[in-house]
Amino acid sequence: MFEAATQLRAGWHEGATLPAADALKPGGMDIEALALLCPDWREPMLALNVDNRAVCYANHGALELFKRRFPLNVSRGRLQLSIAQADDRLALAMRHALHRDIARSAIVVDDEQHDLTYSVRICVPQGFMRDVLRRRVHGGDRLVVLELATGRQALARDNLAALAEAFGLTLAEMSVLALLGQGRSLAEIASIRGVEIDTVRGQCKLLLSKTRSRRQSDLVKLVVALCAHDAVIDY
Repeated sequence: MFEAATQLRAGWHEGATLPAADALKPGGMDIEALALLCPDWREPMLALNVDNRAVCYANHGALELFKRRFPLNVSRGRLQLSIAQADDRLALAMRHALHRDIARSAIVVDDEQHDLTYSVRICVPQGFMRDVLRRRVHGGDRLVVLELATGRQALARDNLAALAEAFGLTLAEMSVLALLGQGRSLAEIASIRGVEIDTVRGQCKLLLSKTRSRRQSDLVKLVVALCAHDAVIDY
């Protein structure tokens, strides 16, 4: 559970510091609290000190983005976004959210150079978790959690396989379902799979029957709801 925090602290360039996290003891309650705030199974998330932008903790998804230096980067232990102007907007939004105790807010960054639009959600800890951070984490009353999302969906192969097993789908049917989930038309699916469009239509009818769905749109909703995740890590 705490592997992400260990990797984060070990992965900085020489001379880098994490001022807000200096008091954390690996394996202690402090790290555990931050790990609960930013679990590895969620989208890229990190805990940040509002005053100095020091990264105190990052989950697995955020660490992967740090390795690529896009759209998140860390310089001397402090967060940087892919666009300089967005940094100022984020700083202002974080201070505003913390000062007014706004539980959830966000900024949207349109990075034309990289053809990517993403949101940075700002979460101010509330209730019990806020009390824990204030008692056990140095500067805990100045921490916010940031979540990164692009709105672009990718389908997880293991979830697709589980869905296919549940409904008794063939590999061909699973492939068609996955392509529907990516927004492909029947003609595009036929071209990608190298088959006649009537073949794809027949497979869609079987998918509707096996999944007890009424319309093709129901198939799309099913696969996206059960198998999709934000594609920022895959970008």
